[in-house]
Amino acid sequence: METFEFVRLSDGLVYRFHREAADTTGRPVYRRSDGVVWCRWLDGAGWCVVDGEDRPNGWPVGGSPDGTTTPPVTRWYSEKAGRGHLYELRRG
Repeated sequence: METFEFVRLSDGLVYRFHREAADTTGRPVYRRSDGVVWCRWLDGAGWCVVDGEDRPNGWPVGGSPDGTTTPPVTRWYSEKAGRGHLYELRRG
């Protein structure tokens, strides 16, 4: 998967992510097109959306299945500044 979108279910806001690199495990790292936000695998946490300081603030609902090589195409939950949102991950 080279690109994908997170579509916020409450209002349809779209965030686009593009494959940027690979991490040390060979899994892809995706960067959000409008800022310093990434979607990547974190050991012990699975697939996450992380900020510029590598702090997770978004996860697939139900967690990340072991062995997945790309972010799961499912609903994701994001929390920042005390607010939570649900997103749908859609392949680009």
